[in-house]
Amino acid sequence: MDEGDTGIASLFYYIGLAAKKAAPHLKNSLPLFRPEYALGLPVFTRRYFEQLYGWMKAPFVIVLDIYQTVPTDSALMKLSVMAWN
Repeated sequence: MDEGDTGIASLFYYIGLAAKKAAPHLKNSLPLFRPEYALGLPVFTRRYFEQLYGWMKAPFVIVLDIYQTVPTDSALMKLSVMAWN
């Protein structure tokens, strides 16, 4: 991650790419985040990660390297605040 990673859609896109690489045997892919999902962001996020966790074999870890460089006023940071509340 870097200071240019401000969008929620790109986060879901790149996690999806990483998941496909980690589990190439899976035929399906994770859903892409589309603008119409914005109003239901908490539901989309919960379902996305439920599907992701269902694919992965324990133990596994998701690392958002250098996350601290993401601007604090970005949509991505607002998503992470929402997730922790």
